[in-house]
Amino acid sequence: MTLSVEKRIYDYLQQNRLKDFCDNCVAAKVKRPSGSTVNRHQVRNATSAFEVTKEFKRSLGTCSACQQDKKVIRAL
Repeated sequence: MTLSVEKRIYDYLQQNRLKDFCDNCVAAKVKRPSGSTVNRHQVRNATSAFEVTKEFKRSLGTCSACQQDKKVIRAL
């Protein structure tokens, strides 16, 4: 069974709990079964859904991967 893109993004953020990531860096890190990276717009759609849950926090901050100050998401 192949995991959905949303589930792969969810799992990546949970595995890196308490680290902040921008959508661009999540897109670069999460891979499809084919090995290609996930589209940034798919990441944005997924993280927008995650941010309204108690499991995640979206805020302005420094991305743990690229070190840029921007909108980031973190698994709590």
